Amino acid sequence: MDHLYTVNDQFGFPTQVMVTMLPPPEAVSGPAVNEMFEVDLLGYWYDGQQWQSVGPKPGEFYVMDKLNKTWIPNYEQLTQQLARLLDKERSRRNQYAVEVNSIMFDGDNTAQTNLKNKIEEVRGRLALGTAMPSELLVWRDTNNQTHSWTDINNYYQFLQSYAIALGERGTRLYIKMWQHKTAIQALIDANTAVEQIQLYPIEQDWD
Repeated sequence: MDHLYTVNDQFGFPTQVMVTMLPPPEAVSGPAVNEMFEVDLLGYWYDGQQWQSVGPKPGEFYVMDKLNKTWIPNYEQLTQQLARLLDKERSRRNQYAVEVNSIMFDGDNTAQTNLKNKIEEVRGRLALGTAMPSELLVWRDTNNQTHSWTDINNYYQFLQSYAIALGERGTRLYIKMWQHKTAIQALIDANTAVEQIQLYPIEQDWD
């Protein structure tokens, strides 16, 4: 009799597995049947007499060791999941405001794009010797206060300082993420229980 089961594969995606439940064949010895039937992804195998079970899957991040017929930690899948969570946390923090000359300015994707475009504009004006109207020498802070400059060179210096603050923030976040990944790998190398690694504090120690 065939039974269709839904299980998670090694990457955590649902997949269907067909298990054929066969009665013990009279003409085949036990050892021969053992060679014919491997333990399936659900932890069942036929020993020549009856169906045996390894037991239920302990958790999401486990995989069947068919050779030894036991559930073992799927550290690869767990590492990939934690890496995605770390990158998400890094991206979230990369939207924070940054301080420039003791004033807080927006640091989200929109602000980063606007800054890049404005730097290109000012750089072009300086290269061509094109004047920039004073009403364009402005930038608003996180409190919606408008700051203005009277000289294009001083304005350009502000924009460069702003870009440096954003770039440094981004690099430091990557460094912190790499440190987190190293710490997680150390837990895995020490054969730490999957359940304990799952509790790793993703949102802590980024400053």
